[in-house]
Amino acid sequence: MKPIIVVDNNPGGGAEGLSKVLEKLSGLKVEKIHYQDPGLRKLYTLNPLCLVLSGSPVLFSLEGLRGFEEEIELIREFDGPILGICGGHQLIGLAYHVKVVSAGEYFRGFYRKEVLKEDPIFEGLPKVIEVYESHKEKVEKPPEGFEVLVRSGRIEVEAFRHIRKPIYGVQFHPESYDEGHPHGRGILENFLRLARNY
Repeated sequence: MKPIIVVDNNPGGGAEGLSKVLEKLSGLKVEKIHYQDPGLRKLYTLNPLCLVLSGSPVLFSLEGLRGFEEEIELIREFDGPILGICGGHQLIGLAYHVKVVSAGEYFRGFYRKEVLKEDPIFEGLPKVIEVYESHKEKVEKPPEGFEVLVRSGRIEVEAFRHIRKPIYGVQFHPESYDEGHPHGRGILENFLRLARNY
């Protein structure tokens, strides 16, 4: 069985919650690797089912990409499905040459978003979803070759997808769902189904 690889983008380590959720939803082994691990770019030799890039407390607009260079190359080189979450979404934007900028405020909590396009990752979900956010930054615009899938009143690029490759980024945290806010779970289940069928 192919493993799911979670790239932990927290300088101090983290992403345990994300890994446990993915393990629970998929029934597969989840391998966690830190973004500064020197073997990061070799992990695709494990033939993983997909990569999931975790959130990060790093403010890329202020601190730049120091230490994330290997992950940027991995995003460009990996041939399978990728899901970038929050900081991982921003790293996909940076890998494809768009800026990360201040969002103007700190978003924390469940927020409503508008799904703009039909896509397998939002299958079975309503046109307005409610998902958890915790961030101060955003991608300035969709990268070339990507299309915007979700927006909100204050963030124009809440989710995007590469038009040819199975690369997705979501500014929110789908792993932080609960009974009253189940849409994040649906997004993760859909992404895992997409990855299995790729």
